[in-house]
Amino acid sequence: MKIYKYVLIFIFSLFSLCYALDKNLQIEYIKGSVEDKTLAVKKAGENGDVTLALTSIDFALENYELTGEDKELINLLRTSVEVLTKNKGLNESQISSKLGKIFTTYKDSSLRIATLEALSEYPSSNSVSILNAFVSEKIQKNEPMDEVLENAIKCLSYVGNKTSFNLLFLADILEIWQGSSELLESAFGPLASSSENEILNILSKVTVDLKLKVLEIVTKNKQISENVKGEVAQNALSDAIYSIGNSAEYSEQDVKLQLAALEVVAKTKWTRASNLATEYFSIAANEYAHDVITTEEFTKVIQNVASVATSDTGRKLSSYLEELNKRMEAGNPPEDAVVLAVINALGGLGDKAAFDYLLYVTYLDYPQTITTAARNALAKLKW
Repeated sequence: MKIYKYVLIFIFSLFSLCYALDKNLQIEYIKGSVEDKTLAVKKAGENGDVTLALTSIDFALENYELTGEDKELINLLRTSVEVLTKNKGLNESQISSKLGKIFTTYKDSSLRIATLEALSEYPSSNSVSILNAFVSEKIQKNEPMDEVLENAIKCLSYVGNKTSFNLLFLADILEIWQGSSELLESAFGPLASSSENEILNILSKVTVDLKLKVLEIVTKNKQISENVKGEVAQNALSDAIYSIGNSAEYSEQDVKLQLAALEVVAKTKWTRASNLATEYFSIAANEYAHDVITTEEFTKVIQNVASVATSDTGRKLSSYLEELNKRMEAGNPPEDAVVLAVINALGGLGDKAAFDYLLYVTYLDYPQTITTAARNALAKLKW
């Protein structure tokens, strides 16, 4: 029993010591200079107490009109903000509100940067709106990248919303801050999965040049999911196909977008674009016939279309092989690479509809590599 008694006495002594320490710090804060207040806030923070930090923030904000950007008060505020960053408070929304007021009131860079770090720990819809407005204003005024803006962008990568994504994504594709693409793409990457509609909306409204850039940016960003990449590629391919319509003219940029989008559709195995890819094959064949795309590009199209095939893909490729055989028969031999690409694609699909056309290849005067490929493809057909 004596042991328990001593333990209880020891615990009560500790509580009394802590209480005395807190009280002493409060007295030190009330009676002291701004420098003393700063030291008291720091000591209290080291003990896990944020009360003085919050009091200091209120004090500085209430007197800003009188003191302005006073160096000592800025140092007090910066210390208070650092204490909040290290010690999570109980009322996060209240603290976030105070931090937002510091950011919008004070212009000191070091204080703003410290506040941004704290806002990452105390996110709220209000603070995100403040940061979005800050970035938006920088864009509208075409102001250069600086350390505060850089940290605001980094903060949005943790706490941002769809509006944040829009701002950062547009700033990147429009090259508002040249040389900052890596920063922007690292920031909006984590926000992309919940901003798919925003990407598609931007894609639908920009020029073909920018559509290509959107596709490139989305595709190379490792933080963006394969589903989002596939959906964006599907929409880009659709835009590139239907922008041509019945016109015989082929825009170089439209063709680049077609090829790039199909490549992404194939890489992501985005089967929702299968019908569109098969439809594009006929367009690509026509482009190839008119020397709009190269042999190498066309063979890649054949491979990519086959990788996301539909039940109609085998029929289309078989029909095209029939056309190639007729040209061979007429003494107008097609490119070996194209014939091989079609044969290998048909073998991979295993569609028995290709049987007659593959068999006919073996009767024509094709090089041995092609006739061998045709026999291999025949062996793979599913019956």
